[in-house]
This record gives sequence, structure tokens and C-alpha cells, in this order.
Amino acid sequence: MRWYVVLLLLPVACTQDVERVYLEAAQEAAAWVSATSVETPQGPIWPVDTFKPETVRSSLGDGVSGIVLFFLELHRATGENRYLDEARRGADYLLATLPERLDAESYHPAATLYGRVPGAGVALYEVYRATREARYRDGALRAVDLLHAYARQHDGVEGWPPQNDVLNGNAGTGLFLLYAAREMGHAPSRDLALRLGRLSLDRARPEQGGLTWTLREDRDFVLPNFSHGAAGIGYFLATLYQDTGHEEFLDAARDAAIYLQAIARTEEDAFVVPYGWPLPEWDGYYDIGWAHGPAGTARLFFRLWQITGEVAWMDQVHACARGIRQSGLPGTPNPGFGEAPFKPDLRFGTASVAMFFLDLYHSTGEASYLRSARQLTDHLLDQATRDARGLRWQAPRYEFFEHPGEPAAFTGYFYGAAGYGLLLLRLDAAERGTSHKILLPDDPFGQGRNATQ
Repeated sequence: MRWYVVLLLLPVACTQDVERVYLEAAQEAAAWVSATSVETPQGPIWPVDTFKPETVRSSLGDGVSGIVLFFLELHRATGENRYLDEARRGADYLLATLPERLDAESYHPAATLYGRVPGAGVALYEVYRATREARYRDGALRAVDLLHAYARQHDGVEGWPPQNDVLNGNAGTGLFLLYAAREMGHAPSRDLALRLGRLSLDRARPEQGGLTWTLREDRDFVLPNFSHGAAGIGYFLATLYQDTGHEEFLDAARDAAIYLQAIARTEEDAFVVPYGWPLPEWDGYYDIGWAHGPAGTARLFFRLWQITGEVAWMDQVHACARGIRQSGLPGTPNPGFGEAPFKPDLRFGTASVAMFFLDLYHSTGEASYLRSARQLTDHLLDQATRDARGLRWQAPRYEFFEHPGEPAAFTGYFYGAAGYGLLLLRLDAAERGTSHKILLPDDPFGQGRNATQ
């Protein structure tokens, strides 16, 4: 079975001769990314932020790997080889910059799903699918081998770092290993993912009748949504059950969902999970996006529906969508959802919600989700800067970046033009009744129901 490209035939939302404004905007974003290249020892490549062109990274979250996936999807949408050539350029950079080894100092964040090594592994393997050039497959397998070598050097997984989550920790690494086993045919990766799954079970904390996890074993922070908490770790465990049939992982995934249900706000048949504990500024705060809001947390419920067919899980997915609609997006945030404006990007904000609504449209055929995705995407286009070089989005650097508050124009997946471009491509495809979507290891949408059966 293939997970990587989803071709769904849905009721066509517009006729084939309608002007393809979203595709054209994606191409403008691609033109801008292409024009940002800076010189490196490995050749010209795209920086993370054009305001700081000296910063170049391989990662999936904000670096070259995520941009490669954007160019691959644009090539599939248009058939234009110039975009495949750009993807190859990025893949060649990834080949040249894969580390020789991982050690305890370099493991974090290099070995995390959206970091340097798994991100490169996904991008290289997807370029191999598009080109059938063996060097890209071999590079992807090198990325996998780096994780296995690290495990051998550190007494299996017991000596691995304390991060538990999808974004920065063992759940995300485990999802990449399952991708390697399933897509690359690397069977030992399934065994290593099983060991990481058992480590996650050992680190689980019973609470509220279910299970939760701290962000790290050496800290008390609990961020329960998808990127850092029970929703994402539960998703990993459910996927591990889906790929291996080991019932203890499905039981734990259900328990993670029970915990989330116990702590959620559910007024008016909606569903939003608090941002986290214990910092005072998190008290009473809810978010919307992939990282800390319903757009990400719904992935666990959707995965459980795929596995079990139990309608209650899909009902929970729709409740997550209703929770987002309680937020006031895209206008002024309602009480509990922070200060205006909403964050725009694919990690925290509006773009991730638009992508979630598109996924729900593809999964259910409900036209209201397509209308919402279109509304939010149009809002994001209104915020973009368009000039002779193309289309870009500028925003202040977040507080967790170096030089917080300074202006930035990011190129990558989470915060930049590649991520917005992917959203534009997928909306264009939805308007035409198709989808050309590369499924990341943490994305359940597109498999359908009981995809392993």
C-alpha cells in the first residue's frame, strides 16, 4: 500500500475552465523561494529567513526538506520540470549535508521528525519516488541508518533523550521509523519503533482516568495537544498499533484520548483542549492550530476512527472543527483564544486550520469545510506581499527564535512560503476535485478507513 500521494475524486467544486488563482499564487510563492537562494559550500540553496540569509538548515519544519516537498507537489500539480529541478537541487543539498553520525549532543533536534535527519529522509525518499534516481533512495536509507546506529551506541532506546513528543522527541522519531518500514521497506525500523513505543508506555502518567505525558522526563511541563503532548504521543501509539497489531498500543492511544476528553472544554458540542500547565500565562488559554489546538489534536481521533470504525471518534473530529469556529477566526479572537491577531502559519495558526478543513472536506465531502478553507486562505492571501520577485509572507520572529520580534520572511514549511504554497496547491486541487498530497508521517488524512486492512 502507498501512503504518499492521495488521489481522491470528490464532487468538483468548480469547473475546469475557472481561473486557477490558488495555483497561480502557489507558483508566485515558488518564484519567490527560488529567488532567495544564497551561496553555500554545497551550492546555492534557500535560507530559512531572507532577513537572515546566513541561516540555512536541512530540517523539515523550517528548512530545505520542507521546501523540497513544496516543489515536488508543485511539479505534480503542473507537470513542469523546472519545479522538479528545484526539488532535486534541494535533495542534492540534503545528500551533501547529512551528518556522519549522531551523538548525544547532536541528537536533539537532529533526529526529530521535523528536524534534520528524518526530515531529510522523507524529502529524499519522495524525490526518489518522483525521479527513480537511486542516489536519493540511498540517501534516505542513510538517514534511517543514522537512527539505528544511535540506538546501537546508546543501549537501545533506554538511553535516548528525555523528549517524549511528536515535534521534538521520541514519538516523532517513531513515526519516521514507521514511515521508513512502510514506505522504504526497511523492516528493522518497525522493530525500533516498537521499542520507542514501549518506552512511551513506560513514561506514561495515569491521570483523569486516562494517560498523559510531560513534554520531557526532566521537566513538569504538560502541553497536551498534538505537537508536544498526549494527542501526538497517542497518535504515534495508535499508528504503531495500526502497523504492528500490538493491542497495548491501541489501548494506550484510547487512554490518551480519554485524558483529552476529560480536560477539554466542550460547551455547545465543541472540543478544545487547554494549552498546558503549569505556567500562569497558560491558565485558561486555548489555541487553534496544528501544534496546540484542535487542528492537530483531531488527528488522534481521526486515526482512532480509521482503526476502529467507531463513529464516536469521527464525531469528536467534527467537534474539534466546531471548537475552532468558536475562536473567532479569522477575525478578533474570542475570550480564551489570546490576543489579536491570530498567528498565520502552518504550525500554530490560520494556515494549519485551513489545511485541517481541507482534510475534512476530502474525508467527508462536506462543502462547508471547503468554504471555510477558502475563506481562511483568502484571508492569508490578503496578508501576503506581492512584488516582481513573487509572493511572500512577512511576520515578526516568534519569541522562541533568536532575535525575537525582528521582521522575518521565512521560506519553509511551518512559517514560510513553502507551507503557504502547499496550502494553496491543495486548495486548488480541492476546487478541481483531486488531491496531489504527500503524506507526512504524522498525517492520517487521505488513507481512508481501515487503511491497513
